[in-house]
Order: sequence, then structure tokens, then C-alpha cells
Amino acid sequence: MLVGVGLLLLLHAVVMAAVYLLQERGSMLDPVFISWAGCGLFIGGGMFFTGIFLPERGRESVALPCVLMMLVGTVCYTIGLYLGKQKSLARAIPTPQAVLTDAQIWMMWLVSVVSFFSSCGLLLVVPPQSALFNPLKGLVDGSMGAAALLSVMVLVGYRGRLPTKAVMILTLASVAALTLAWSWSRRPLVGVLVAAGAYFYRARIAHRSLNTRVLVLTAVVVCSALLVLYLGGTRGRRFHGKAGGEYEILSAQNYMDFLAGVTINYEVAEFAVQEIPSTRSYLWGSGFVPAFTFWIPRAIWSSKPVGTGWVVTTMWYHTEHPDNNLALTIIGEWYANFGYFGVAVGMLLIGIIVRTINTWMRSNINNKVLWPAWLLVLPDFATEWRGDFTSMTVQGLLRIMMFLFLAWAAGKMASKPAPRMTAGPPRRGRPAPANVVRAIRATRPPSAFGP
Repeated sequence: MLVGVGLLLLLHAVVMAAVYLLQERGSMLDPVFISWAGCGLFIGGGMFFTGIFLPERGRESVALPCVLMMLVGTVCYTIGLYLGKQKSLARAIPTPQAVLTDAQIWMMWLVSVVSFFSSCGLLLVVPPQSALFNPLKGLVDGSMGAAALLSVMVLVGYRGRLPTKAVMILTLASVAALTLAWSWSRRPLVGVLVAAGAYFYRARIAHRSLNTRVLVLTAVVVCSALLVLYLGGTRGRRFHGKAGGEYEILSAQNYMDFLAGVTINYEVAEFAVQEIPSTRSYLWGSGFVPAFTFWIPRAIWSSKPVGTGWVVTTMWYHTEHPDNNLALTIIGEWYANFGYFGVAVGMLLIGIIVRTINTWMRSNINNKVLWPAWLLVLPDFATEWRGDFTSMTVQGLLRIMMFLFLAWAAGKMASKPAPRMTAGPPRRGRPAPANVVRAIRATRPPSAFGP
């Protein structure tokens, strides 16, 4: 049964993604398409491969309720996604300025690079138990995202000289090397690669022939998949030495480890259905609180709730201090917080939110600040279906918050107040005041960055 339903939900995600592309003339970079990709991999694929490789899991009593929960959650998400375009909600979202000038780009680059290297240096001397450690990690994430995005924007969209390109290549390589050294998660580097490839596609390829577009997109997908396999196969050795082991990129063991990273989410969801509320009560929303209060240090709020993933992880390992964090799919997370009713309402809400973001992004299709930031967090957005809303959301936001803040600050510093206009219209036969003419003729200087 699990294999059949998993295959059904996988096909459902593929069909709905194709319908979106054909009916709504969407793009494979749009939030709706990316969300269906995550749904297909972590819900349909997770159930399918769990049934194939782990047919005997010892949780027969909750097998049917969990399968029905996944079905209901996916259906409710689909309904929420097609309740409307949510244009009024999209208009309420603040939108960053659409263009950056050369001077603004260089100012943002300087701040992000100095912030990245200084915060990395401080992480080497600040102990993990310190209250400053997590804020410093957040600063590293944010400055890494900003430096990487700005480098990609200049390399792809800037018609500059060779020294400029060389500086940005050096910046991007340094950021990638340091991120490889300290980040256990695969998403930051995969996000940089996807952002670079997708930005190049949007800037240089999107209006070319179909064959060229398919070739470039295929290359981006293949390179991203190889990077995921490389990071997964080497991170044990990178962080734990010889004891961590290391696999060849294209080895069968590496493939199995990747699949295990997909199936474990459904296994943990089954575990949550089995244990909640029989051995532990529902979380009643506390598992989502850290995603909105991550900026408050625990040194100030010692009793701040922990994320749903961490709660279920401690139950899974029977310890209050597990070595890693597990996820239980976004559907399982709604169940752990509010039960079956929460699954239906929560996934309906998720569908509305994804549609709102999609409408907002498409209505700002030419925004050269918003879209690079979005491309950087594509992996995080897709893996929201994996669960652990706090980790997936906060880590993605941290990587783009500095970039968006610097863009906003640069725009504020560059903007000048409009000339004061004379009250009332000028008299017939007399020329308009000079300050009115200057205000009408004033235009924003074009940017050398971006297509």
C-alpha cells in the first residue's frame, strides 16, 4: 500500500507541476514549481522508497493512519494552492528596490566581505557554549549569502573589466571554500550553485532557443545533483576525520545514503503518529515558535520553546542531547502540533502562502534584487516539505537577510528628497517653475548590473 500511494503522490506532484507550466505559463524557477518538486521528492518519493527498502518497520498499527494523513495533507495543499491567485496578499508584501547602481553594488560587496571574514575569524575563538556563538553563525550565514550573490551578479550581469571579474571570482571561491569547511548542511553551497546557474539562465539564456534553454537547465540540475552527492559523501570525513568515512561520489553507498535522507523523514512521521499523543501530548503550536523568535537569544529567553524536529528527535533517540536533528515532513509537523485537524488546516494554509509568494515573485519578475535572493534559497524552499520548519525557514532567511537589508540601506542612502513644487498649477501662458521641470525630468540612473 505504501509503495502504491507514494507512487500516486509522486505522479500527482509531477502532473501538477506540468499543469502549472503549461496552463499558467509558469517557470521552473517559480515557487509553485519548486514546491511541487519538494512535494514529489519528500512526500511521494519518501513514501515510495520507504515501502521499497523498509517494508518491515514495526509500526503496522499506524501505517494506514499515516498514509491517509499524507494523502489528506497533499490534497489540502493542492486546494489551498488553487483557491485563488492571492493578489491582495501579494501586494501587502514589502518589495525591495528593483535596481542597484554600480556604487551600491560595491558598497554592499565591501560590507558583506568584511562581515563574512571577520565573523568567521570570531567563530574560531568564541566557544560553542557562548551566547554569542549562534548570533555569530547567523552573521556568517547572512554575509556569506550577500557576498556570494553580489559576486554572481557582477560576474554574470556586469560588463566590467577583467580585474573586476577576478576580484569577484576570488570572493566567490573564498566564500565557497570557507563554507565547505564549516557548514555541515549541503544547502548553502547548493544554493550558491543554483543561484549562479539560474541567474545566468535568466540573464543570458531565457530568451534563446528551446534546445539551448533545455541544455543549460539540464546542466544546472546535473551539477547541483553531483554537488549534493559530493557534499553528502565527504562531510563525514570533513567533520569527523577518518571515523566519519568517505564515499565515492557515484558509489552505490552514496546513493543509498541520499535515499536514506529522504526515507527517514517519513519514518519519523510514522514514529510521531505512533507516539503522539499516546506518550506525549500535542505541541499546540510551540514547535513553530522558534521560527518566528529565532532572533531572541536563549540567554535572554531561557524557556523559549524548541522546534518540532528537535522535540521528536529527543523522543527518537531517547536523549535530551542528540547529536543530530531529524525531520518528520511538513505534514507530520502539523500533526505533531495540532493533530489530524491541524494537518488539513495547516496544509491548506501552506498552499495559500505558496500561491501568495508565487504571485508576488511573478509580479516583480524584473526585480534584480528580489530574484537573486530567491534563487539562493531555492533548495531551502524545496526542502520545506522535508519538515523541521524552524531549521529550513530560518537558515534560508538568514542567508538572504543581509543582502536584502544592504540593498534597502543602499537605496535609502542614495535616494534624495523630491524637489519642492509650487502649490497650484501655473498660470496660462507662463512657463512652469524650473523646480517642477527638474522634478519631471529626473530619472533614476541606469544600472550596469543585470540584464
